[in-house]
Amino acid sequence: MEIEYNIGRKILKKLQDHLEEKEGTMNTDMEQEFEKLFEEEKKANAEKLGIDSLKKSPRYVEMEQIIKAKSGGGDGNADDDLVMGEETNVYLDPWSKKLIDIPVRNRVCNHIYDKATALKMCSRTKGKVKCPVMGCVNNNVKSTDLNEDQQIKKIIESQCN
Repeated sequence: MEIEYNIGRKILKKLQDHLEEKEGTMNTDMEQEFEKLFEEEKKANAEKLGIDSLKKSPRYVEMEQIIKAKSGGGDGNADDDLVMGEETNVYLDPWSKKLIDIPVRNRVCNHIYDKATALKMCSRTKGKVKCPVMGCVNNNVKSTDLNEDQQIKKIIESQCN
């Protein structure tokens, strides 16, 4: 859906530029032109719209993790944010939604973040920082509570090789 949305925005921008260029000539059926260009773009981006490509999207992976954690599909582990990650070896930072480079575990709530992102969030805010994992009650994430997780780090490094 997001890809189609971005395609639509791109086409609308083209059509807007076309209207500004023609300065008021209304000889073009804009709705028909939009539909034509939209179909052309969808065909050109067919590989991005395929199910295999969509399943690799970080947002899709995150949603799968949430669904699996909430449906009790885990192995009883307390790390709701890692339930699916342990099976697929995909670790996403809950703040940036990007792959974790250097994993740090919060001693208070046991959630995992990317070190650079977590330290940036802790240093930017003057007050309390809430854990970004949905449903977490930790309202005071501190940089002193973050420890590098060597086990997860080894898993991530093994993926790169």
